[in-house]
Amino acid sequence: MKQSQFHYLIIFSNWPIDQTDIPYSVPIVRINSVFRTQELISRINVSFVADLIHKKLCDFRIVQIPQKLDYFKGSEWLIQQEIELGQVNESFVDRWYKREQKKLNIYENGVAIPHVIDDSGAPRVLLTIGYYEREITYAKRKVQLVFLIGIPQKVDGQLSKALSQVYDFIFSVSQNQRIYHNLLHFDNKRPLAQIVEGI
Repeated sequence: MKQSQFHYLIIFSNWPIDQTDIPYSVPIVRINSVFRTQELISRINVSFVADLIHKKLCDFRIVQIPQKLDYFKGSEWLIQQEIELGQVNESFVDRWYKREQKKLNIYENGVAIPHVIDDSGAPRVLLTIGYYEREITYAKRKVQLVFLIGIPQKVDGQLSKALSQVYDFIFSVSQNQRIYHNLLHFDNKRPLAQIVEGI
């Protein structure tokens, strides 16, 4: 009888593996890739977030932001989408607005990370990724990927770890052009693991 692979976090192999019985959240890494540190770290970070999504500790969605919207209006549009879906409360917009007034959350490599405490009571990290078809400029900074994060108001050890893994995932995306490109062409019908294809 074939042994189940379901409890593995990551599988290392130099032989082809039948992925029929393996969940998409479990990355298969070629042994000769182990020494390419960035590739390995990226695959692990993606698998962690895929596992969080599977365990319902992370609510993940990716949507295209209308190109006509600037960063500020685009982030507001993302939040309104989440309000309409019942993921966050109206108060989320106010807290986000106040935070953006203090500090613009645009970083290097066209990545923005608006993040706010979510008082909806949902015991999960919200991760909604908005992307522009073409890079835009806002306040003299380039933006193409917007990672909207809703941080649970009550964070236990499990959610604290989940939040850390989400930020590690975002760092991996921002540092790896192939993953970045794959995320811009994300197919919602396929698992998150698709973004590490070809790295």
